[in-house]
Amino acid sequence: MVLAILVFLLVAGAVAGGYVAIAHLPQILEGRRLEKRLRGSRLTAVDAPSGDATVVMAHAEGPVPIFDRAVGSDEAGDSLTRLIEQSGVKTTASAVLVMSIAAAALAVAVPHDHVRQPWARWSAVSSA
Repeated sequence: MVLAILVFLLVAGAVAGGYVAIAHLPQILEGRRLEKRLRGSRLTAVDAPSGDATVVMAHAEGPVPIFDRAVGSDEAGDSLTRLIEQSGVKTTASAVLVMSIAAAALAVAVPHDHVRQPWARWSAVSSA
């Protein structure tokens, strides 16, 4: 009976500890990250960058700059750009387009080269 109570207390403590870690750990880590950024942003006169330092954010150009400019003027492109920014990934809309085309080409090429049944080749094309 004592062993059952000890196991219960151990598991209950693990569950409570897991809850506390999941509930409070992201806030603690975010606070540390913010404090680190604030400490790093305090520049002295000696550390201040000189030359062509600017406050304006430079937009990254991807592999197809024409597509990046076209996406900037479209409502769907704005939502794609916003989604990329929210994800935290350093990429552009044209890079996502190029990766999507490459993935589609790969999804078509692999079954075409490795499957001998003709119906299987076209099922992969229709699912991609």
